[in-house]
Amino acid sequence: MREGFKRVGIKNIVLVAATAVFMWFLLFAPSPYVIYEPGIAAGTGSMVTIGPETTTEMPVTSSVEGGAFLMTTVKLTDTNYWGAIRSNWQRDAEALSKTSILKGYTDEQYQQRMNVIMHGSQNDAIEAAYRFAHVPYHTVPAGVMVSGSSRSENGLLPGDSIIKAETKEVAGLDDLAAVWRTKQAGDQVRLTVLRNESELDLTMKLEAFNGSLTKERLSLALGGAQLSEYRELAPIDGNLALSINAGEIGGPSAGLMFALQSLDLLTDGDLTGGQIIAGTGTIDPTGKVGEIGGIGYKIVAADQAGARLFLAPAGNYEEAAKKAKRIRTSMQVVRVSTLAEAVAALEAFQSTKS
Repeated sequence: MREGFKRVGIKNIVLVAATAVFMWFLLFAPSPYVIYEPGIAAGTGSMVTIGPETTTEMPVTSSVEGGAFLMTTVKLTDTNYWGAIRSNWQRDAEALSKTSILKGYTDEQYQQRMNVIMHGSQNDAIEAAYRFAHVPYHTVPAGVMVSGSSRSENGLLPGDSIIKAETKEVAGLDDLAAVWRTKQAGDQVRLTVLRNESELDLTMKLEAFNGSLTKERLSLALGGAQLSEYRELAPIDGNLALSINAGEIGGPSAGLMFALQSLDLLTDGDLTGGQIIAGTGTIDPTGKVGEIGGIGYKIVAADQAGARLFLAPAGNYEEAAKKAKRIRTSMQVVRVSTLAEAVAALEAFQSTKS
């Protein structure tokens, strides 16, 4: 009898221990997943300033009053295994593997890469607005940043700013090309980079870069490091100088909304027509709008923020429209391919509200 009780007691102890281990694994063990869900819809009015004394010390806020342009975001957070499992029955959350998002970068490197890309997107947005508003300007190369690196052995990391090649100051890609022309594949090149506010010298072997020295071939010579040229845009009229600060938000998908906010500052009247206008999409200096990821989550974020119109890139429109229908929002979703189409969509929307 006592032997039986003893066996039962041991089984209970094992069961409790196994349950504790399982719960620890489920709730506390690091998982290889992140949760993808709706982020904030932030007003761009506090991010874009105009004038010769522009400042980048502007707060990022999700609160808006009256008419406003909203940039929309997705939220990416680490999760435990239970969170990953639970996302299967949550309507607006999805568990994704970290490797599919980070693509080999550390969390810090990924954020630095997104910041570099965001900076380029901001310049493109301002340039698109200048072109649309016919504001004369000129561009000045202001630096070369590493936005990504396919190989760690070349020593370059996302976020590095290349400030010298050999002894030559580097302000733009042309400066790198000038140094490359004095070299051959297999030669050593010394680069000075700025990393975390400290200068660092790197020596690496140049790889084959036959043909004209395009941006892609310059990158190829550095082992596939992805390079981005910073440009300063200087309007002839200094009173029309634009500056953008998005705080900690990274990536290129706010380009369209930054361009619209910039255009609103450059032109008379109110492009929003007193309405809350949300949207997303990359933009290039010519005003072409490109598709992005996570459109469904951005539709949800915009709806929760009270947007009445959502501007969606043509390549994302069908998914955006389906999501809007699924959540039964009254928000209108419009397809746009260019900045000009976005402005026309705003005018058409305002005419239905007048």
